[in-house]
Amino acid sequence: RMPFASFGPSLLWDVESLLAPHFAYAFLGLVPYSPLSAASLAAHSLGRTLVLWLAFVHPTVVCLVVADSWAEGAITAIAFAVVPYSIHGTLFYIFSQVSHIQP
Repeated sequence: RMPFASFGPSLLWDVESLLAPHFAYAFLGLVPYSPLSAASLAAHSLGRTLVLWLAFVHPTVVCLVVADSWAEGAITAIAFAVVPYSIHGTLFYIFSQVSHIQP
């Protein structure tokens, strides 16, 4: 659970907050944001698509193309897609817990 602590907030909840009408221009109904114009929403969606491409699709394609076998390429692709996100999620989780420590 901890390695993927940032997966929900960064990918799933962002899309849900933009698409669900009951959140009414607030991230998960809690943190308000200005209504997005069509151009701003398109730019945001393009940025999210670029992040998904660079984080998952591109490393997978490169690993599969360069590898000697499909198995080696698949294992390397999974490592390149999962390990950085796991490190980021773990750091996010640790520092979010540290911020709640009361002296």
